[in-house]
Amino acid sequence: MTAPTRQVLFLLCVALAGCNGEAPAVASSASAPPQDVTKTLAASCDANEYHACFDLGERYRTANGVGEDLTRANELFDQACEGGFARSCSSLGASYLRGRGVAKDTKRAMSLFLKSCETGWAWGCHTLAGRYWTGDGGTKDHKQAEAYYQKACDAGLREGCSAVQEVQANPNYEF
Repeated sequence: MTAPTRQVLFLLCVALAGCNGEAPAVASSASAPPQDVTKTLAASCDANEYHACFDLGERYRTANGVGEDLTRANELFDQACEGGFARSCSSLGASYLRGRGVAKDTKRAMSLFLKSCETGWAWGCHTLAGRYWTGDGGTKDHKQAEAYYQKACDAGLREGCSAVQEVQANPNYEF
């Protein structure tokens, strides 16, 4: 955690609840003004704290405390993804799949969902499975879909387990 992040968390904690002189492990972004949170996230992202890049990207994607900027959001998702933050790969994949702030590119989307899945984000596996099931990311492949739903399930994602049961019980199931 960077010094600016620790300072903001400590000040928030003292102002809101008192922390016996210790900085909190996690602070809610709802407790600070949006501009302060954005500055803190930017500083943390600049220090290669990739979760902060993802969070800042989400702020730009959803216009939360900043103006909507899908291009900037995707740049931040890419930075975090390249840094190993799996969830960010999935978010960037969704942008490529839908053409949000980038040119639509289903092949790139699928590779990002795969990277997300392979680096531990269960929702990345689930999303990849859905694309294989429907063919929305290229070719329909129910066997691949089932395998990725199972991987999501094995990672503890309840929705992955439900999907495995559904596709095994009804191979023609439409999600």
